[in-house]
Amino acid sequence: MITRRLLKRPFSAVTVKANLLIPIANKSTSFTTTTVPPPSNFPKLSPKSRENSSLAHNYSNNDVNSHNHKIDPNHFDPNSPQAPHFADNASSREILRGLERMLVRPDVRIGRPTPPSPFPPPSATPLASSSLFSDIDFEDENDDWLGLDTPSLSQSQSISQPLPTPATPPLPQQEEQQQQQQLQQKPTSFTQFSPPLTFDTLADFQMHNERESIQAAAEEYQAIIDKALSRNDMTSLPVAQRMFAAWFGPVSAAIKSEQNSVLLGEKGFDRNNYGPLIILLKPEKLSVITMHEVVNHSMHDPFGCQMVTVCAAIGESIRAELNLELLSAAEFKTSYNVQRLEQIKKSPKNRQNLIHKRAQQLLADSSDELTWPLELKIKVGAALISILLDSAKTMTDFPAFLYEKRRTKRDQIIGFIKCSPETLEDVHLVNESNVFSFIRHQPMVTPPAPWTSHKEGGYLSLSSSIMRTHGCKVQAQCLANSASSLTKLFEGLNSLQKVGWKINNDSLQITETAWERGLPIADLPSRSDLSLPPNEKFDLPAKPTNPDGSPLEPDSAKMRSYRENLSQFFTKSNRYKKTVQKNAELHSLRCDTHIKLMTAKKFQDYEIFFPYNIDFRGRVYPIPPNLNHVGSDLCRGLLSFSKSKPLGERGFHWLQIHLANLFGNTKISYPERKAWVTDNMHKIREVNDNPLDGTQWWLTADEPWQALAVIRELVSAIDSGDPHTFSSSLPIHQDGSCNGLQHYAALGRDLEGGTAVNLCPTELPQDVYLGVCDKVIQRIDEMVNSPPPSLDDEKATNSYNAAVLLHGKVGRKTIKQTVMTSVYGVTAIGARMQVERRIIDTFKDDNYDVEAMESEIYAASFFLSNLTMDVMNGLFPGAREIMNWLIDCSELCCNEGQPMSWITPLDLPCIQPYRKHNNAVVSTLMQRVSIVKNTVELPVDARKQKTAFPPNYVHSLDSTHMLMTSVEMEKRGLTFAAVHDSYWTHASDVDEMNEILRETFVDLYSQPLLQTLRNDLKSRYPLIDFPPVPATGDLDLHKVKDSRYFFQ
Repeated sequence: MITRRLLKRPFSAVTVKANLLIPIANKSTSFTTTTVPPPSNFPKLSPKSRENSSLAHNYSNNDVNSHNHKIDPNHFDPNSPQAPHFADNASSREILRGLERMLVRPDVRIGRPTPPSPFPPPSATPLASSSLFSDIDFEDENDDWLGLDTPSLSQSQSISQPLPTPATPPLPQQEEQQQQQQLQQKPTSFTQFSPPLTFDTLADFQMHNERESIQAAAEEYQAIIDKALSRNDMTSLPVAQRMFAAWFGPVSAAIKSEQNSVLLGEKGFDRNNYGPLIILLKPEKLSVITMHEVVNHSMHDPFGCQMVTVCAAIGESIRAELNLELLSAAEFKTSYNVQRLEQIKKSPKNRQNLIHKRAQQLLADSSDELTWPLELKIKVGAALISILLDSAKTMTDFPAFLYEKRRTKRDQIIGFIKCSPETLEDVHLVNESNVFSFIRHQPMVTPPAPWTSHKEGGYLSLSSSIMRTHGCKVQAQCLANSASSLTKLFEGLNSLQKVGWKINNDSLQITETAWERGLPIADLPSRSDLSLPPNEKFDLPAKPTNPDGSPLEPDSAKMRSYRENLSQFFTKSNRYKKTVQKNAELHSLRCDTHIKLMTAKKFQDYEIFFPYNIDFRGRVYPIPPNLNHVGSDLCRGLLSFSKSKPLGERGFHWLQIHLANLFGNTKISYPERKAWVTDNMHKIREVNDNPLDGTQWWLTADEPWQALAVIRELVSAIDSGDPHTFSSSLPIHQDGSCNGLQHYAALGRDLEGGTAVNLCPTELPQDVYLGVCDKVIQRIDEMVNSPPPSLDDEKATNSYNAAVLLHGKVGRKTIKQTVMTSVYGVTAIGARMQVERRIIDTFKDDNYDVEAMESEIYAASFFLSNLTMDVMNGLFPGAREIMNWLIDCSELCCNEGQPMSWITPLDLPCIQPYRKHNNAVVSTLMQRVSIVKNTVELPVDARKQKTAFPPNYVHSLDSTHMLMTSVEMEKRGLTFAAVHDSYWTHASDVDEMNEILRETFVDLYSQPLLQTLRNDLKSRYPLIDFPPVPATGDLDLHKVKDSRYFFQ
């Protein structure tokens, strides 16, 4: 049943609003739909096609304003009074045929609801005369793709014929004025361009949603071009439409010309390599892929993107699209690339035969990204970019994209592709609703396919792998060989995939309001760019010399003035470049935010699901990248469980605790946290009543958007009259206390370290971050209060100056991330950057000019990160001993020329992919590029293997604990989700989840994990004498079950 998963709309039909790549200005009008069955003479679907599609298409008609008909297309009586009036003539057949062809459109409706729509109501603009449909021809070379045995529409047989039903269309002049008014409006959101479509089931829509984005974009561009040409006016189109529509035709034509050259066997540089690839997709699809990938990569940086990166992205997009076409071919018995192969096969020429064999192999290999070499992806990407550079022009007939070579600091010459100044200006003027990238992996409206092997699971049609191997063939092969033993892993991932989610529409409405008002609050970026410094011409000052050309004395007045001018030049130039870069980053953030909001808007009425896979360590991630619960605070604030449960007494308790936690009150007892909520109830109510225009107290929370969602839920529960019976769907989090150290303490039975991270029962929660911070502050105070060191001791002087600068500026947040990642092998550079960001925020809050203090902050961050790591080493000797043992084992394996590998308690084989790089030169149409190859033939990178093994091993254990918890939660019928070491469930089930996660933790670490690892290594390397496992301490693991703050 479809209705089982529906939210908010308890009717037997589903409305699906899919995203569009093309925005249309008007969004305020509505549209009433009904389901129209085919007339008796309409072509019939084949039995197999009928199972996978629907003839029940939505249709606009003047007769359906007051009611909607539910008509069964399989039991349709044309004489029924419910049947809409259609004349049995060619016009109606063309209209229905046109609607059938629109199944490739991304705007889909399942069933027969009447939601608001951007289309004008039928009484105002009948379908036949609507400018949205006129002059659009849906002819396609693949007219039998749905099993339809009918002739194609000719160029003159478009669907713009008038309806036989009475209607009074607007006058042409009035319609033209309406068009101009709509198109000249600045687009503010994605709206439907093509008519809605219908599918019988959510599974049908899910399949459509996974397959049709590129095809839909190509048809949209062609339709836009046809409409604009019919009006002889391209300038009235919104900027994004105008740009892409102007490029689409010439680029498609140039690609088609190149395809013909390949098919004719004409010689050309590198054509033997890229030729077999570009003939497998329609030129329109290749054009869309190339345009979108180039713009998407180059729009975020005014200085462009490396050519090799864009080429590889284009090649991968082609591979993914070919794989989808193969799946469609298997279902519908037809495919463009299959037809093209048959066409080449008939050619007697040897050259075409070679192309055919190569293309056939590439087509067969498209289901696996590992079988397409990176060199090949780069070659085909470079060929298509070359066509784009030659064909895409601006409105002033200048090149839309620029290619240039630059010399790096390492004296390497690297090719870059960037938008021309005119194109970049247009891109940045575009409203964020114009998204230039394809969102192929979206949340699902059906439960994901269960994982049954390393390649079977997740999306219904998109190719998915259970592990993100990033091209490591050894890991992929090992995973394939171990598939039969991965039952525990499959069980854990499948339990997570079954959890249903929904969009928190209350949070979404507030977020959209803040976004439309341009409020740069919480995760929302500013809608306006930073003001650029004065656009002065930065001329490098000339170095002065003596009249005879000899150099001046370094201490002369002219040289001092020169050095001062040179310093000012670089300061102004760098400040200008940084501002330009920040504006580019702001634009990127705005686009990313809009994608999140667009995705939330699309799925706001439906139960959604996330397919999951893992990285090589076994850590779990949702596959959809834009909107998921592992994402930002904004994403998490927009999501809640699809199922609601009454709070009960304990649930109401945990809802209050969760709110206090989100405001950072994790260092006090639970009763004190509830008291904090009670004390701030007046602020909570004020935020609930006026979140955007009031005091905005909620913005002081550590996680503002999640805090706002909890505030709204808490007030609703209280105002319901009985909070204990209030049904809540918000996830309540229980987070580990410096979880990496918790795992190290459990491995070594470290009593002191375990107590510091809440493995043992205590009256108050232990705060390891605050403990480290106190010692760091103490060391800084000692340095500041001691006499200044001699100026001859440069290192001591720099440390003293950094301590003076940081005195009174260091807090728990400053060093928290460094402490957290220290046990995960954070590098010195990584730790410095973490601290630097916090120092900058601190000085900004105190109104310092951080740009003028850049060098001082850099030195201070280096000093503070080293000091923090030094304090950490003295506080947790047990964890350090285990880390050193793991490093020693890894080093011994590397000495044998082997990467470090191990098997997790879930029987997952893990292989570290770090090897020394080997650069390979690839010749393309554009340039010769140097790529980094990482193959099994290359020697392992011993340094990375050693330093990365301790954190990777611990990550594999924290993932094991999470999946064990997930499986047990499912067995008990409880909802569960997690973000690594943050476990989520309904408020009423938190107590039971706390019991389960403690039991699974004790079960996991009751195993001799380190000894098992040593035995496994010894069996694989019998000649190596691995050091004995570090001695264990006195920690009683079972005490974890009684520690209330273990996860809190």
